[in-house]
Amino acid sequence: MVLVPELTAEEKTRHNHLIHQYARDELGREDVNIDLIGYGVHKGVYKVCSGSRGLLVAVGASRELDRLLLEDYVALNELYANAPSFFSKPYAHYTAHTNNLGELISMEYIDMPDLDKLKRETIFGPHLKDLAYRLGRDLGEVFMLTGRYSSEPHDGNVLASIRDGKLAPLKFCDPIQFLPGDLDDVVRSVMTYGDERRECISFAHKFKQGLSEALVEVGGRNQTEASAELAFMTRYSSIL
Repeated sequence: MVLVPELTAEEKTRHNHLIHQYARDELGREDVNIDLIGYGVHKGVYKVCSGSRGLLVAVGASRELDRLLLEDYVALNELYANAPSFFSKPYAHYTAHTNNLGELISMEYIDMPDLDKLKRETIFGPHLKDLAYRLGRDLGEVFMLTGRYSSEPHDGNVLASIRDGKLAPLKFCDPIQFLPGDLDDVVRSVMTYGDERRECISFAHKFKQGLSEALVEVGGRNQTEASAELAFMTRYSSIL
């Protein structure tokens, strides 16, 4: 995982002013609650509540980095258009026209913790095998639908929840890290990522099972074709 510096007090103040201006201009609301919930490499990420509506808002960590938000927004629109089950619905790319406050992007707030938080707050060990399967199944489906793979599949970029004792389908964050690639990129990115994706190495057969199901159910392959396309995975695991 890439470690990023915390926002300065000055940047947090600018972000709050910008979010309030966005709420007034675009939502017609003065009364919004703003909570900083995370950092990205070039942005602060906020949960914004306006009445009964919850939004996720990202603001550039500095005015110089605001321009990168448009790339995030374009990427999110493309991913959501083709794989809406796995990404937040994009709402707006907003630029302040007064006070030089910068710009932001807003999207649907998904009420699911990331894997970092879920692992801290639950006894997660029994779910590691299921996680390997779900990463294969869900990243495989995203690839089948969009032609893109997760280049940074760390715990902070994966939203997860446990329902009725089982790991639910995943959702994904940080759209800009989904890059065009091929099936080898999907596998390589996960299997060589390090300790955070150790479950996909330990339970490589479950990761492969998930990928195979995505190829069959979404990609239209039969089982024989899926097995042939995934034969290269032996390069990444001796147990396959």
